[in-house]
Amino acid sequence: MRMLRNTILVSLVLALFAPGPFGNEPALAQNELGLTVLLKVHRVGQVLDLMDQMVRKGDSASGPLPSAMIRSMLQGTSWIDDRRAIVLGVDTSGAEPVATVYIPFLETNEQFKNRFGAEQGPDYYLIGLPPGKPVEITPENLQALEKASARPDQPLVSLEISPAQIIRQNKDRIAQQMLKLDTMASDSRAEPGAVEPRDLKQMLQGMLQLAEQVDNLTLALDADDKNLTGLFEARAVAQTEVAAVFTSAAQSWRLAGMNLDGHISFASRAFDAEGLLNLFLPLLEPVYSKSGLDFQELISLVKAFTGEMAGSVSFNGDRIAAETVTVLKDKENAPAFIEDVYLPWLENYMGSVRKMLAKQGLEPDEKLWIRTTDSRVRGLPVYGVEMSIPMMPVPGCQNASGKEPVKMIRYPARMTVVNDMLVSAPDDARLAKLVSRVKNARPSPAPPWLARYSVDTEAYLDYIADMVPFQDLEPRVPAGLGRIVSEISAGGGSLSGKTVIALKDLRAISSFFSDMARAAKSAADKSTPQTGRKRPAQKPKTVKRPLSPAEMVEKGNLLATYGNYKGAIKYYRKAIARQPDMSAAYFNMGLAYGELEKYDQALKALDKAIELVPDMAVYYYGRARVLLMAGREDQALQDFEKAASLGDPDAQRYLASRKTEQQ
Repeated sequence: MRMLRNTILVSLVLALFAPGPFGNEPALAQNELGLTVLLKVHRVGQVLDLMDQMVRKGDSASGPLPSAMIRSMLQGTSWIDDRRAIVLGVDTSGAEPVATVYIPFLETNEQFKNRFGAEQGPDYYLIGLPPGKPVEITPENLQALEKASARPDQPLVSLEISPAQIIRQNKDRIAQQMLKLDTMASDSRAEPGAVEPRDLKQMLQGMLQLAEQVDNLTLALDADDKNLTGLFEARAVAQTEVAAVFTSAAQSWRLAGMNLDGHISFASRAFDAEGLLNLFLPLLEPVYSKSGLDFQELISLVKAFTGEMAGSVSFNGDRIAAETVTVLKDKENAPAFIEDVYLPWLENYMGSVRKMLAKQGLEPDEKLWIRTTDSRVRGLPVYGVEMSIPMMPVPGCQNASGKEPVKMIRYPARMTVVNDMLVSAPDDARLAKLVSRVKNARPSPAPPWLARYSVDTEAYLDYIADMVPFQDLEPRVPAGLGRIVSEISAGGGSLSGKTVIALKDLRAISSFFSDMARAAKSAADKSTPQTGRKRPAQKPKTVKRPLSPAEMVEKGNLLATYGNYKGAIKYYRKAIARQPDMSAAYFNMGLAYGELEKYDQALKALDKAIELVPDMAVYYYGRARVLLMAGREDQALQDFEKAASLGDPDAQRYLASRKTEQQ
């Protein structure tokens, strides 16, 4: 069942976040630079502010700030040159990858330099990774980092990878790892349908075959005051199968008037859908075959379509209502397509799904496939089906057969063919309206995108909340959410994408899934009996070099970054015990106590940090945040003003925002 859930989740993610046009700026050509991986952070202060916004409750400026620990590790952000990007570059051409961080500065920061052992250039620092490792960089790669940092109009965060070059550089090592999979034995205790080592090897080989045809892959995030934008671009190696698929689609289409409203709306121009699926055949076929599904049969069905389509899907309780129009390649044989090809394929597919569920010890309480009464609409023959699609098992329940029942959603469909278009709707009345629109469809200039998706976020989350069988707590779906819009473009051997979501919606979605995770855990805890477990045999302990005070602080910072503030405090105390005048340990310990809402201990530690280094702006800013969290606004304001006078940009922004609110 886990495999089925994963397959469904992948489909949902693709529906929500399918990419769209990346823009006019060409991707960075790492092949010319010698670096195969570039991670860039532009305007780091804005990135950290965005992190804080994602967890802020309501419109309050108070509360724990996840960026506080990062700001302290950076010794503030005012010294960093926001006109240029912080860049992590990786060179994979040697025996081991060499990673270097390039940090541009407006002014030097000796504490940062000493803390990370950074090498200083005219207006930048270089840090080897992991921290403390000497910087190893060629003049050519340093020039590449400088060039990447200085590019104008960059998104906030971007990751650029050269998959083909990485694979060429590491073919021998990859081959050695593949050989190890041949020696791995299958696990006889694995659940039915589990992926075995030979399947994993086939999937990895398929992934590598696909990756070595991609010259450059770029993923990016950007934001303004209202929206978060996800960007994507993949540029294929010339004269490859991937390049052939990443070609421009038809320049005209007939579905311009088919703007079908629904919780999820979608449309696409004609494209090589068969070629796209063939690219993923080696990667996905092992999973499908383990599930009892034939990926080749899916490809054989897709061959019948041009790829041009429009449609919508809406959710209503345990039912899906879908309206779709898809264009067939063979107009001459189109009238017989439903009865001769489509219905037999659907029946066979749903039979395979039932067998897959049986292998995993699950049994639906209803038929997955029902042929409903045929009819005629607008003089055309109409074929009816109702499919039941499995979603997830109900925890702690059994049906009459003693098997775990499966949550199902019903998908009624009424289908007919108009000229060369397969038309489907949930009932005859809606099918009649759709047929009338299709009959009037005329060719028109194609849109700039290849495919477009639009998701009603609120309705989608409502549906998820209704379908998940929570026993005690149902996640609350916020009202007033907008739509997530995604677009895909292709041409010239490149595929590009763009997805836009409102920041307020993203915060609401994050809260929703946090609630859902808590509810799922509660349900699992109640349905799973507690059993005793044998403690695993302990490995022999090895003697390690004692951590230095600076390393203890870094260890604490890492724990704090993942929310383990109690564990972080233990390391800060150890650092102070070794080095009582270490202001950074007191400061970070104060922030950690603040996150735990132990404000007296937090302020005591922060007071000591300021006593040791009285001119550190970020220390005053950190204490101001803790004072604000403790409800001592007047004292907090004094520290914000002190931090601002020392040049802390975060404090300056806070004061400016506060002044605006008071006007």
